[in-house]
Amino acid sequence: MEPFGKLAGIAALAMSIVTTTNALAADVCYRYPFPNPNVADGFGSLKNRAHPHRGVDFPQPAGTGIPVIADGVVVLRAKSGCLGNVVVVKHADGMFSGYSHMIAQSPLGTGTRVTKGKIIGRVGTTGVCSTGPHLHLTMSKSINGYAFGQVQDPLAYMKAHDKCSCDRGNGGVTFSCDGKNKGKTCVAITEPDDKDGWDNNYLCTDKDIGLEWSSDGPIEGMRCTNITEPSSKEAHSKSWSNNFVCLPSDSRLTLEWNSKGEIDKQDCFNWNEPKEKGNGWEDNNLCVSATTDFSSGIFTFSADGPVDDQTCVRLDEPKDAKKWKNNYFCSTVDIGMQWSSEGPIEGMTCTNINEPKDETPAVWADNYLCLPKDAPYIFSWSSNGEPKGQSCTRWYEADDLKGSWGDNYLCATPQNADSPPVPTGGNGNGDDGGGYTEDGQPDGFEEGCSTVPQPTSEGGSSDSSGLLTIAAGAI
Repeated sequence: MEPFGKLAGIAALAMSIVTTTNALAADVCYRYPFPNPNVADGFGSLKNRAHPHRGVDFPQPAGTGIPVIADGVVVLRAKSGCLGNVVVVKHADGMFSGYSHMIAQSPLGTGTRVTKGKIIGRVGTTGVCSTGPHLHLTMSKSINGYAFGQVQDPLAYMKAHDKCSCDRGNGGVTFSCDGKNKGKTCVAITEPDDKDGWDNNYLCTDKDIGLEWSSDGPIEGMRCTNITEPSSKEAHSKSWSNNFVCLPSDSRLTLEWNSKGEIDKQDCFNWNEPKEKGNGWEDNNLCVSATTDFSSGIFTFSADGPVDDQTCVRLDEPKDAKKWKNNYFCSTVDIGMQWSSEGPIEGMTCTNINEPKDETPAVWADNYLCLPKDAPYIFSWSSNGEPKGQSCTRWYEADDLKGSWGDNYLCATPQNADSPPVPTGGNGNGDDGGGYTEDGQPDGFEEGCSTVPQPTSEGGSSDSSGLLTIAAGAI
């Protein structure tokens, strides 16, 4: 789609054609971005051109999402007079794929890791060399191959590298259709009624995050995501309607399923059993995102604004406002909670909310969550994991993990018989895999550690030191 008259004067596009498609050492799988390459004016074409065509064009309506053709890393975002908005991705086999004429610059910054199929921009017609909305795709061994130097035929290269491992992953979670991943924690994906290749499929994670699979409905006490293919092409769609992948209730990850492609702004990966080809599974994706809300009993901590239809107090620390800008603690019943960043509130029972390992611990030393003295609950705070046998709500702020806010919990103990019952804490393995003690055991209180804070007669709280120190991390 780059006409002779416009291209002739652009010296930067001088090139040499390379037609070989030698397989490189790394195992990288490629896919066509769209099924309609313009072969009439394909790679090397001189149709209406002064120089051979450097890539291949895929006509598409303006605004169509452009899927990256293989896993890789964004290494360049550029604006070219001829090619308009350009983004370049480097792949593990040493190749660079270039995507030109985009309607706007890619929203993904350099250094962003992308998986095959990830939308990296949208089709446009920017640049003086474009004659209409389309994707101009190039393949090269150079980061600047989209504009000059040696290039290879994208169609031939993708065709020669389209059969590799069926593993697909993102966000620390991987789907495998050919067995467990070595060195990872895996759960078997089973649907007893579907024999079409589902005998060696696993969902694997980099660390043990308490993931479980059920082909018999959601698992009580866990956050479960329905894995289903509703298409009439799937003969066992009714059986799949009862399949769930589940995470502990306080997991830092949230999983969402979409049987019609990726979910915008989430880390998604294709979930496809090759033997199910033509049965509707080709566009199924499991998407991973950070959890922003954590609930236990009537209480919820939110890092993403107040919770609808609940009574919330804003967790405001003015000196840490960049990270704690939209955090709330909510309850389904109004129990008179108040927040103070200037010490305990007189006449109330207050619990100190602090993180000794924060980058600026003194900032949090005077923060308190307070209740009326006759409130139905007593609060206690732990900055070193969830106390066993108590009902605790995780406080997790992903923007402040360097400040060690990955292992903090507020626990609620009923103070009278009229208090709504709350479940005891714990998820069976102490944590979701993000925090471990030095000997490799999951987070949690051990024998000999301190008691939780108790209210004082002045309405403040007394706190004991000696809680087990752990290293908190995140997937």
